[in-house]
Amino acid sequence: DYAAEHTVSIGSFKAFGGSFSDAALAKLRTQDDVIKYVESNKVVRALYTTQQNATWGLDRIDQATLPLDSLYRYEESAGR
Repeated sequence: DYAAEHTVSIGSFKAFGGSFSDAALAKLRTQDDVIKYVESNKVVRALYTTQQNATWGLDRIDQATLPLDSLYRYEESAGR
């Protein structure tokens, strides 16, 4: 059948990838109760970068509501 070559798990988001035959892809596409999307390989880039342990001022810039989370998120292209 098929076997995943790569797996990703971030919170409730789970994904896997690999090289699959047309028959395997057809079978995967029938598993719509657990597989929401089947996509071809592509490059994905994050739009934001996160600074851990951000100072209060930086944390407050990107987060208006309390409590603060000590993270500062900013666009990856910032400063360019």
